[in-house]
Amino acid sequence: MLTEPIDDKTWKAHMQYGEKLEDFELAGYRMVFLRIRKQSFLIHYHLRLIVFPSGKSEPVLSLNLESNFASPQYFLCADMKNMHANLGHADKDILEEDFKTWAIERAKEFLQVTSEQKVPQKDILKQKPKLKLVKKNLTEPISGKR
Repeated sequence: MLTEPIDDKTWKAHMQYGEKLEDFELAGYRMVFLRIRKQSFLIHYHLRLIVFPSGKSEPVLSLNLESNFASPQYFLCADMKNMHANLGHADKDILEEDFKTWAIERAKEFLQVTSEQKVPQKDILKQKPKLKLVKKNLTEPISGKR
């Protein structure tokens, strides 16, 4: 279970200036799904699922679709206290809903949320994801198979 706030502070600007796609609760956590348009110099965040313990003002987890100026690749990453982890690669044209599905599943793993706890889903989430994982670091590989 994660209890300490993440070290990355870009989430504050992203919460203020990013496009909030969804804001929902899951098992005592507030989950905010964002599209980021304004980029920092080094790491470019495109989509983020920022996770706050209920009633807290700082997140304990952020799952991100990132790129950077030095590489044409997109990365699936996680921010936690004292850690920024690359969890694999993603297609540049990944669908927002596919990223969200991946991010919610990773959040449930990191937060140790049981599968019985329901996640609000739109009908589009029932479609087969088109997400490809090239490299595995901390979690099981992502595949389009269900």
